[in-house]
Amino acid sequence: MKKALIILTISLVSIYFYKYFITEDMIAGTYVNRNYENDFIGENPHVADTLIILKKNNFVSSYFGNGTYELNHTIFSTNISLNYDNGHEQGSLETSIERIFFGNLKINLNQDLDQYYEKIK
Repeated sequence: MKKALIILTISLVSIYFYKYFITEDMIAGTYVNRNYENDFIGENPHVADTLIILKKNNFVSSYFGNGTYELNHTIFSTNISLNYDNGHEQGSLETSIERIFFGNLKINLNQDLDQYYEKIK
């Protein structure tokens, strides 16, 4: 009985860290937005967009322009803050980043509408 409880605990902790603990080295890469057709979502891109997250806390996006990002870890998630300047306006978008179960990372834009950036490379 004790062995089963230990195995279950280790499994749950491993799944938690796999899904929610994300480091800066892990997020660097190219992302594309998914389910972007809804045009009433405020700051969220409602056109096809590619977000390139670079090392040293920088990113480039055709929608947001150039900017910087910060990662913040909480008990139940890893959050990302994108601070941007697209030439017309400056702003900040704060959201969570997680791993699709046994898949790529995703940066949530609107969880209700399943809008997110998915890491493709």
